[in-house]
Amino acid sequence: MKLKHIFIISLLLVVAGTTMKVYKVGNEVPALITLLLGSLGFLVTHF
Repeated sequence: MKLKHIFIISLLLVVAGTTMKVYKVGNEVPALITLLLGSLGFLVTHF
């Protein structure tokens, strides 16, 4: 059950990071950090 929560949070982080990059919200750094965190979450849930 916990892995599913991590997966959903990762998905939201990736979406948020992508949205921030596309619409240039804030700096580049937070967008990259959210994308990296989301990617790490995906790796954790899939391996």
